[in-house]
Amino acid sequence: MTELKKLWSEGLTPEVGTSEETQIALDWWHSLPIQDIYGDKGWANLCMYYYPKRTECYHFTENEILNMWIKEKHGK
Repeated sequence: MTELKKLWSEGLTPEVGTSEETQIALDWWHSLPIQDIYGDKGWANLCMYYYPKRTECYHFTENEILNMWIKEKHGK
């Protein structure tokens, strides 16, 4: 693995959460399409909505995903 690929991979949004709630949120996140052209529920859309200053949407922490999941599922 090249050094650049290794650095990119280190901070990717985790697949496994540290609690049941964060695992549900991560499963939800990873099941979303990249972009939803018929609505606003793709992860690129949610990334821009909740974190407009981010320059990419691949390196979220589980707490950031949990925050979006809570807001989407339980009201904004």
